[in-house]
Amino acid sequence: EVGGGVVVGAVLDPFGNRFGAIHNPHFAVPPLGATVVASRPMAAAEGALAPVGISLSVKVPVGPHAAWARWMSGAAVEAWLGVHANIEARIGGAWEVFFLPDAPLGARGGEGVRVLSYLPGRMLSFTWNAPPHHPETRPLFTWVVLLFTAEDEGSRVDLHHTGWPASGWSEDGTARDDSPWPETFAYFEAAWPHLMEAFARGCSEDRGGEPGDAG
Repeated sequence: EVGGGVVVGAVLDPFGNRFGAIHNPHFAVPPLGATVVASRPMAAAEGALAPVGISLSVKVPVGPHAAWARWMSGAAVEAWLGVHANIEARIGGAWEVFFLPDAPLGARGGEGVRVLSYLPGRMLSFTWNAPPHHPETRPLFTWVVLLFTAEDEGSRVDLHHTGWPASGWSEDGTARDDSPWPETFAYFEAAWPHLMEAFARGCSEDRGGEPGDAG
């Protein structure tokens, strides 16, 4: 008995294998078919958003559907980003990119990131986490929204990184010295332009190889 009605136990078999068990009367198994979106809590609990955000856009020489498709499969993301990606094109599916593939499990990059919503050819949103060297903010998710709009002979892709918790900033947007969140914000403020440049470059180098290039 460890408190709260929770009981744990373990046995050791003759071969040295340890088997542990736990009984937790408060645990509820999700209904069959339920979608689990976030494996970690969101940073902006109960919608308490800070008055800050990261927004940028790039123009690419492919239509919105082709641009959107380049974010919706692991192979496509690997082609333009150059790192391993695990992506499942479904609500609650993985949208994981591993910038440090040789690091220990849990410290490789986007582990646990999940798709929140999408409109084919128009929008994609997913959770996002801090890099491993930001241990205080990494356990909590922010989120990213991508918008795809036809423009001239290609499209414009707008990225918005939001979900920053109000606890990290004052009401006028001034960073709080006692919070680790402004440092994580500054990290992504510098990192996202490089990623979007890589995406735009990938579209320019391979502009005719996927369905939907006409928009």
